[in-house]
Amino acid sequence: MALALSGSVAGVSLIRFVPALDFHEGATLKVMSWDESGAHLPGTVVNYGAADVVIGEFSSATDGAELSIVVNPINDAPIVTDGAMLTSIVEDDKAVNITGDSVEQLVYSDTVAHMFSDVDQATPSGENYKVGIAVVGVDRRFGDWKWQCNPETDFFSFVGGILADGTTFPEDPSASQATLLSADCLIKFVPNENFNTEFDSNGAIRDDSDKPYLTFIGWDRFETTYSYLDSFTEISFTRTMDASKWPGEFAIDTTQSREQTSSFSLEEATMSITVSSVNDPPVVQLGFGPRSVRGRGRRSHDKMDEDERRF
Repeated sequence: MALALSGSVAGVSLIRFVPALDFHEGATLKVMSWDESGAHLPGTVVNYGAADVVIGEFSSATDGAELSIVVNPINDAPIVTDGAMLTSIVEDDKAVNITGDSVEQLVYSDTVAHMFSDVDQATPSGENYKVGIAVVGVDRRFGDWKWQCNPETDFFSFVGGILADGTTFPEDPSASQATLLSADCLIKFVPNENFNTEFDSNGAIRDDSDKPYLTFIGWDRFETTYSYLDSFTEISFTRTMDASKWPGEFAIDTTQSREQTSSFSLEEATMSITVSSVNDPPVVQLGFGPRSVRGRGRRSHDKMDEDERRF
């Protein structure tokens, strides 16, 4: 079956292609000639297969042509959700023993629910789809968050910016001074001494709000120009360079381009970590007065008898 369309001056028929939401690729339409010699009217559905291919009003199927159109892509902002968890670590583990997790492993691996999504991935080419995040906040109540994008360098603490004299300012990243991390960059948390997410210093069970967290937005790495916020003057300026060079850059002002077609997600999300507790040996303090035995949990005091020898 086919749709008869007229190209005469008296009644010009128009053709247009309306792409599905978020589609960007090529599309084709097969057409055949129609001399309008029969009784069919423009805009009607006809059975061209039943027409005489010699003297009929339609050309044969083999003589047909193909119309094509290309829908140029625009970028769509990625989407991120809460729930990413770093590999659990043990209380008092040395920083050098904590290897960290890659961004891809945290938000887009086959072993976890995807915390990062981008509709650009659904199109056949997926050219403008890459996994990345921009870190916009860190919780340092119980330790330090660090990142690494080059395996030949050490891990770095997240910062908002660095002044010309080398001073860190502000100390923490934010939406206006974020750190960009690609899929292969690593993130790790180094806990304070004796910190764990199970029990506090008095031995009481910790609340879920005591879990250290890192706040981030999605970054699809599509653009090559981004804004920096100068920590001293608080003035934004732009810089352009190859997309592959942006991971590890900090003081990026993500507030300048947070819209539906930007490289940054509109929403923020958090990731966290579990720090398992370990037993600590008790510490005995000797001296005049009550004897005390200190450990990780509750403190106990034993009064001495009047005639008991004092050390």
